[in-house]
Amino acid sequence: MLCAAPPPVADTLVRLGVTNRLAMHSSVVQALADARARPPGLREYLVLGPVPTAAAAGRTFVREVCGRWGLQELAEPAGLLASELVTNSVVHAGAARTALRGG
Repeated sequence: MLCAAPPPVADTLVRLGVTNRLAMHSSVVQALADARARPPGLREYLVLGPVPTAAAAGRTFVREVCGRWGLQELAEPAGLLASELVTNSVVHAGAARTALRGG
């Protein structure tokens, strides 16, 4: 899911057909409501600690989820994106745990 994308980014994603596989929402509230409404089979979670191996674990998790959901073509880019997001969370947030959600 993607929320609050700037209009040029949203327009590009629509033009490229990415929105067939990526739900876009104007706010976090809408994205969370959509996530809660999804069937349990389309939700997967991984809780990560602020450890050096978190980014690799997140990347592997996302690749595996893409495979289970029949989205193999998205496994590499999605895994890389997850790795970057987890790294940023661990480095900058200083949180005790980082949750990575699929679906």
